[in-house]
Amino acid sequence: MTVNVFDDSNLTILASVQNVVHPDGPDGKLVGVMTVTNHASTATRLTVANATIQSLTDGIPDGRIVATITIKVPLLVPAGGTVKVPFAGPFTGSVLDLRFGDSFRVSPTVTWFSVPASGPDQGPYTYAQAKTCTVSEVPLPSSVWTTSTNCA
Repeated sequence: MTVNVFDDSNLTILASVQNVVHPDGPDGKLVGVMTVTNHASTATRLTVANATIQSLTDGIPDGRIVATITIKVPLLVPAGGTVKVPFAGPFTGSVLDLRFGDSFRVSPTVTWFSVPASGPDQGPYTYAQAKTCTVSEVPLPSSVWTTSTNCA
């Protein structure tokens, strides 16, 4: 499953879950790759990059799944470049219950600085706006995370 954590004209951050450890246990872990693309003409240095994912029923967190993913910072992304970094994060609940049409809230916290070729860094800038995503394909039985999501 790939979730758009952040997207604007300068920066895009996508989290792609590659593996789920203990998918139906209290000590589960999500493992994946975060792809950070810098569309700006200056380098970008991330100093905070994490997201909490919560399953929802009627728009309210229901506790079926709660996950937190974080990437190691600081992370420097060159102007016009893309960097892929691993992430791992714990979750509680069961990802085996994820179904077509289920909703979940993605609550990111991303802080970055613009790093010009000369002169002082600009920022910090912070993004922390939650979005609601919906599973838009039926998950494959072999991997519940092989699915698509739509976020608003």
